[in-house]
Amino acid sequence: MQHEDQQRLKQLINKLGDTIVTIRVRALDNLLSKIENGFVKLVDLSHDEDLLVQLLEWFSKSECPRFMDVLAMLEKFSQVSGTTRLFIIID
Repeated sequence: MQHEDQQRLKQLINKLGDTIVTIRVRALDNLLSKIENGFVKLVDLSHDEDLLVQLLEWFSKSECPRFMDVLAMLEKFSQVSGTTRLFIIID
């Protein structure tokens, strides 16, 4: 992944934690689309601690739409080798 692409992805990940619900949901949709269409590989994302933290913190927001999509994504990450170690570190 090129440096510019990595920066865009970081911006997208940061938007998952935005205080505005619609921005969080659009960021989630964008990320899911990138994964489903093969632009970003789940295995590459699974080592991004910031992403995992944002997804886990999704549930602590006052409004928690699309929680099943976030939960499904976390489940997929948990099946990638090495990711469970990050979950333990984050805790």
